[in-house]
Amino acid sequence: METGKRKQIESLQALRALAIISVMLSHTQLRYVSGAGAWGVTIFFVLSGFVLMYQYFDTNRIKKVSFLTNLQFAKHKIRNIYLLHILTTLAITIFFFIGNSKEDYTFVLVRLGLNVLLLQEWIPLAGRSINGVAWYLCVAVFCYFFFPWVLRFMENKQFSRKKALRWIVILTILQIILGFLGSRLPSPVYGQNGWWDTDMVVWFCYHFPLTRGLDFILGCNIGYLFLTRNRDDALIPKKEILISIFTVVVILIENALFIWMKHKAVGGDLVPTAHPERWWTYSALFRLSSCSFVYLMAMQNGKLATLLTNRFTCYVGNISQHLFLIHPVVFLYLNKAIEFYGGPTFCIQYIGWIKLTAGTVLSLVIARLWMLMIRK
Repeated sequence: METGKRKQIESLQALRALAIISVMLSHTQLRYVSGAGAWGVTIFFVLSGFVLMYQYFDTNRIKKVSFLTNLQFAKHKIRNIYLLHILTTLAITIFFFIGNSKEDYTFVLVRLGLNVLLLQEWIPLAGRSINGVAWYLCVAVFCYFFFPWVLRFMENKQFSRKKALRWIVILTILQIILGFLGSRLPSPVYGQNGWWDTDMVVWFCYHFPLTRGLDFILGCNIGYLFLTRNRDDALIPKKEILISIFTVVVILIENALFIWMKHKAVGGDLVPTAHPERWWTYSALFRLSSCSFVYLMAMQNGKLATLLTNRFTCYVGNISQHLFLIHPVVFLYLNKAIEFYGGPTFCIQYIGWIKLTAGTVLSLVIARLWMLMIRK
């Protein structure tokens, strides 16, 4: 049995960079890039499962599996990012107590407490993740918690590549079923109370830990397939090119479908975010390209991986978890500043481009400074 850590796959760091860039693009509020964020988040979940399987499968690094040891494993995995999570959450909480948008103190304290414990996405409260992207951390902690059980299950000698493929099919079908069930949740009823989210479809299909945990398990199965492949089973050049083209085309089609659904008219009006017709854009749309892209980039020997893997993408990939939490705060403060000094009309017209340029640069600089500070 192999022990110790495996060598990092640099091309996966490049893929991580593409994912965070996609998420940041969607948060600029520029038209026709909103689907990029949903794709990037799916990449993150699938990639997390893949990387953990790559790091721990058949290495004997996790010696005991239990509720307490799993909790310690999750705590260990989140510790490097937890302080930043608290600071970025507090940086946004300030706006709840100033200006004309003051909120109920009790409601703010409840949300703040859930965010500190990283439990906020288990309850469909309105604005439950104070730093909007922190919902990912809530789901990630849950995934880290149950990963040792998934690992132990896959390390069993009775598990096989055939069973891994079977589980991928089962998980995909289960995601579609859960997505459809989520679309049946009565959002308007919950919306009558100011404490509850009016968009139950997004909460259950996109944010709920049990639903998004399936993406993580998909990544674990893909990681198993990657690790147990025959060493001579590397993609031949022509096959790799065809798969690369297929993956890129699928990504473009998925984003086009997402954008079309978001701007689709129903009864003369644009589809609101809570509309049940959108369930499949959260539960099924980006799985195919995410899974194929993760496996393809992990191979490292193709032209697509070579093209996308460079010093810049690897650097962005290395700071991606910090950049993920920092950029919403930078974007928010820029938005407030531009609205205050330039007025609402100017802000609406130009804030997207300002976020894309100045906001991105500032986020990169702050993420870099944060990394240098925590290393000391």
